[in-house]
Amino acid sequence: MSSPEIKIDLTLDAAEAARLLRKLAVALEDGDEKPLNEFGISIQGSSRIKLVIKRRADAIALKVRVKDPRPADAGEEVSTVATALPEKADYKSLKKRMGKSFKNIKKSLLAASPPAAGDLALFLEDSAEMLSYPGCGDEYYVAYADTCKAFGKAVAGGDLEEIQAVFNKIGELKSACHDRYK
Repeated sequence: MSSPEIKIDLTLDAAEAARLLRKLAVALEDGDEKPLNEFGISIQGSSRIKLVIKRRADAIALKVRVKDPRPADAGEEVSTVATALPEKADYKSLKKRMGKSFKNIKKSLLAASPPAAGDLALFLEDSAEMLSYPGCGDEYYVAYADTCKAFGKAVAGGDLEEIQAVFNKIGELKSACHDRYK
């Protein structure tokens, strides 16, 4: 028989994350875990506590894994997921998705067709999301945001030459940023 692991995934703003960590510290020192109940965390008698903290642009993602010392059926696992704020897309996944939509748009333009509405919408949405990650090319963000807005307007206008010209500007900004940060 193995002991189950209690998993708790939280996405909190910085103040809430700090409050949780202070309560965790008190619980470890005093053995009183009642203050942790609101977060769904129980550390009483645990043999192992694993805490992973990831800082996001506007939130803190916390993963708490607590090994429960009580015997359980083999393979039993308890999982709790609580989210106080919507979790942002993982940056690596976001960039991969952007690369696919960028290629799809490029293929459409090479075939002298405007980009598919789905590819355009996803690319512009992901571009806006990307701009919320600090330290990943911040000095390019304003120009990139302006160029993406111009791209959306160009597509709405329907002039393929203008669409291609603005798309080329996006490609130039992308290349400049990637040359510096990759």
